Order: sequence, then structure tokens, then C-alpha cells
Amino acid sequence: MRDEWQANPLPVSEAYSHILTAHPSASWRVLNVASTLREFELDTYRRYEGFENTADFGLDSSRDGITERTAAAYLGVQWEHGAWRTEAALRYFHTRTTTHVPLESSAYSLVRRYDGTLPSLTINYSLAENTYVKTAFSQNLTRPDLQALSREVEIIEADDSALPTVEGPNPDLNPYQSRNVDLSLIHFLDNSGYLEATVFYKALDDFIVLQGETLAFDALRLPASLLPDELDRHSDIYYVSPQNAESASLRGMELVAQSDFSLLPRPFNQAGMMLNLTLADGSLRYHDDQGRPLFVKSLPSMSPLSSNLTLYYDSAHWGFRISSSYRSEYLSVVDTNVLHDEDERGFHETLYWDASAYWYLNDQLKLTFEGINLSDEREEQYSSAADRPYNSTYSGTTWYAGISFSL
Repeated sequence: MRDEWQANPLPVSEAYSHILTAHPSASWRVLNVASTLREFELDTYRRYEGFENTADFGLDSSRDGITERTAAAYLGVQWEHGAWRTEAALRYFHTRTTTHVPLESSAYSLVRRYDGTLPSLTINYSLAENTYVKTAFSQNLTRPDLQALSREVEIIEADDSALPTVEGPNPDLNPYQSRNVDLSLIHFLDNSGYLEATVFYKALDDFIVLQGETLAFDALRLPASLLPDELDRHSDIYYVSPQNAESASLRGMELVAQSDFSLLPRPFNQAGMMLNLTLADGSLRYHDDQGRPLFVKSLPSMSPLSSNLTLYYDSAHWGFRISSSYRSEYLSVVDTNVLHDEDERGFHETLYWDASAYWYLNDQLKLTFEGINLSDEREEQYSSAADRPYNSTYSGTTWYAGISFSL
């Protein structure tokens, strides 16, 4: 049916489309696919007589999913002695996952169980009045993305000189773990505030990257119906899938300051400031869509510099806050979808300004105002290390106003 429609285009009423005009330089017509299919009395969720499945319409009816059940127990203790205060904890977890991997017209399920312990230890020492040193050790885990555990299996037939390539998920992936060390110096101010400086280090184990290996198809626990006619379950294939195969590290420093301006004369003594500044550095070795190592680049979604600044005024009758949020450029994507024509994709730096205010009309009525993205900041996405323009997202400023009543 799809081939017939491509060879003999059918007219569609303009009622089933609309013109997009949001772009400042161009406009184009967009088809409402669901309304168009209903016009031809086609239901995308139902099979039709004479057609094996919805793939005959160019549609995909496969479904994937993961069911996860986790039981956990937590034990914590704390004790103090002189200038020392210590807290220790241990968390145990047991997880059972059922992964449904979609095939062409059905799905198969795999069940996996794993458990582990996550310890943490925090030691505080009082250097002087209102000044403390804190050392923290902890271990965390991050579970794999759904796409890595369950996605459609694809077989790429090769010529006579190479093995067929199978691309698919890895339901046996382990969560990747981080071992964390933080060292902080904290000083509490007399005027209701504090200063904090922290250095941190995170060692990331079992980081998930694509890798390929040659093995017998039977080792994949996949149905033999996926194979081409000339292959059987014992045939060798080259399987590319996510693996717990890399380690990485993240290090940096964080500076935090918060203070009320209570030493200033009235009415400025009800104002205050909050400041946060983070410096970070980390790298990871990436792999191509055949599982071969490529290059070392920064960790995904990691900005080398980020900061937040808030100025506020709070009184019994009215108040306001003005906030800024800065983030330096960062890498977003290095994977099989982009490596064919670019080596990376990321975002340029951004600086957002927001504001909010409140005003009590009386003991029961309160007015609130909020403005988001006052600076009309754009999200600029670049393509490749050559910094080619890729996409620009603009949302403008959003305003909110509200009134609340309390008895």
C-alpha cells in the first residue's frame, strides 16, 4: 500500500494541514497525519484484512518496555565526640527487571536480577566556633537508559567478505556506579548566612558505551526468525550493543555564599544574596557505531563553568527576587546518530535572568508576580567541533500573575 501511495499521490484537503509561521525567515505546510489517516478510514492501531501487520502502512506497531521492582533496606548510625561528628550509612538493594525487546511483529522478554550495597560516610570536625571541615565518602549508582536496555533489533546484511552486523540492546547491562569524595570548608556568619568551599572527585565505573564483538547468534538469546535464510543459530555475527566497558572521572570545585544584609541600615537590612559557582572537568572515551574507540572528549552534559546568583528582599508586607543562571557551553551528543557527518553536537553558553515578587494587600490577600527569561535568551545548538550552526530555540519571556486568599 505504501508503494502504491508513493506512485499515485492522493489529494488531501487543506483542512488536514496548517502553515507553520513561527520561524522568522520561512514558513511551510505541515500535515496532520492522524486526521489524514482517518480521512482514508485507516486506524493506525488496528490490523487490516489482507495485511500482515501495520508495517504494511509504513507504521511500526512494536512495543518495548521495562518493568522494574526494587526492594531496599537502609541502616544508619551517628555519633559525636568532642569536636567530631560522624554519620555512617549502608543501603542494600535487590532489583528485578523484566525487559521487553521489540521484534518485527512481536516482542520477547528477559528477566534479570541483581543486588548490591551503597555505603556512605560523613565526618565533620569543628575547627573553631562556626567553622567546620566536612569530609564525605559515598557510592551511588545510575541505571541505564531505556534505549540501551530495550530497542528494536536490526540486522545489517553484509557482503561475502564480512560478517552480518546485528545492532541491538543489552538487557544485561549493569548500572554504572560512582565513588564520590567531597572535602568542604564551611563557615557560618554572624548575620544569618554562611560561606562554603568544596572540592569533589567522582570515579565513574562501568560507564556505558557501544562495543562490538564476534559471536554465535545463539549466544544472544534472540529468536532465530530474525536471521536471513542463509544463516542459522550457530552462524557467527558481529554484534554491536551498549556495554559496561569504560571508566571516567569528574573533578571540580564549588563555591557557595549566602548572607542576609542584616548589618545594613533599614530598610536594606531585609535584603540578601545567594551565590553559587561550580568549576568542573571530566572526560570520556567515545566509540563509533561499530563499537570502535574514537576519541576522548568531555563528559556529556557537563559545563566547565556554571553559576547562580540571587538578590532578594523579604519583609512582612512585600518582597522580590532577581536571579541569574549562567552555564558555559557543553557537549550533548556523541553517538551513532551523528558520527556519520559530525563528531559532536552541543550547546553554546547561556545566561538567564528571572524575577519574582509578592505583595500582601492585607492579612488574607496576597499578590504574586513572576517573570521567566527576562533577557530573551536563546538556546543555540552547534554541530561538530568546527562550531557549525545547527539549531536555535527561542521561547521569549513568560509572565505569571496570581492572587491567593487565606482564611
